[in-house]
Amino acid sequence: MENRVTIVPDDNVIVVNGVGCVIAAAYPEGVHAIQWAGESGHIEFKDERHNAPLSPDDYADYIQPFVTAWQTAQEAATQPPPEPTLDEVAAGKLAAIQAEKCRVRDGGFLVDETLFDSDQAARTSYLELALRFQVDPAFSTRWKASSGVWVTMDATLFARVQAVGTAHIQAVFAWQEARDVEVAAILAQVAAGTMTEEEAKAAVAAVSAQYS
Repeated sequence: MENRVTIVPDDNVIVVNGVGCVIAAAYPEGVHAIQWAGESGHIEFKDERHNAPLSPDDYADYIQPFVTAWQTAQEAATQPPPEPTLDEVAAGKLAAIQAEKCRVRDGGFLVDETLFDSDQAARTSYLELALRFQVDPAFSTRWKASSGVWVTMDATLFARVQAVGTAHIQAVFAWQEARDVEVAAILAQVAAGTMTEEEAKAAVAAVSAQYS
């Protein structure tokens, strides 16, 4: 018999010894709360009826079912999460690889020790600049290479930026493809029966999600 129990049907709340849980249960209608403390308790109604007292003989019918529901919820909440499946492990690894690809792709690249932006906005600006140089090869302008870094952009410098930037993007995608192929090869071994799922989980986990 628990020492203190509070049941609030409208909120689906059961509190046992100060620890509350929101639990879907068959709560009584017309009841504001059920209280139990020590060896006695009472039912509080929503209407004008007086509180109905509860004795130890009432505990099994009015209190214990809710305490049991609370105990079940507490046990479920403290259970360790289930082991991820191989598909879940692989999906998580591929997502981490994708995130790393995006981070590096958008992290900029160096041209003669000057950092140039490579995020989506910068890549769009480079396309616009390429069109400008096609129209006027003699064009030049002050250009924000990256935060706080300004250069004079002319056709010669832009050719370098374009070449290095393209190589940067290609290298990042090549890295991602290589990692994706590693994961796919592991899954293929499982499908062929040459590797167990537990071995495959370890192998997938070992695939690097850090760009190098």
